[in-house]
Amino acid sequence: MIDFNQFDFPAIFGISKGTEGLKRNQTKFMRAEIFEEGMEEYSNGQLHYVGDSKNGADFVDDDGIFYESKGMDGMFSKRKRNNTETKTIILKNFRKQPTKIEQTFTYMLLWDTKSYSFGWCDWDACNKNLDVNAATVTTCIDLSDVNMIAENVEPDDMGDLSTEYEKLTKNFLKGKLSKVH
Repeated sequence: MIDFNQFDFPAIFGISKGTEGLKRNQTKFMRAEIFEEGMEEYSNGQLHYVGDSKNGADFVDDDGIFYESKGMDGMFSKRKRNNTETKTIILKNFRKQPTKIEQTFTYMLLWDTKSYSFGWCDWDACNKNLDVNAATVTTCIDLSDVNMIAENVEPDDMGDLSTEYEKLTKNFLKGKLSKVH
């Protein structure tokens, strides 16, 4: 298991804050990828990103343990079942009716991108409240199963990526970027 005390949470949450402008439907995927790359960068070499090649996990550590990462505004806002669970988390999207839920990770990393708080839980905590329907598998994690590590972190100022993305796009559309040779 990784040592969360070695994570640079202000930098990680700085990436979250700096990408808030990318929350629109067309750019959400970019925001998620950049946030996950930031987790790898600021985990002190403990996490290795595999989200682009491993189905159902975002990271692996040096011991071969897989981690899934989920982030959302208000993750720990305590709105579910008498304020004892996280918000609903989508574990899997399907194109057809699922017949079996396969364990693809050992631990889930939980990021509240509104309060800048972080916790983690194991697969059993995710599996406890599974809801399987025609298109998704969702869960709510009992807050008693969440190991809170960092709360109300003051994010580093990493800048505003959405502004830079808009400038880059405008320059690209005008043919002002480096040419491919």
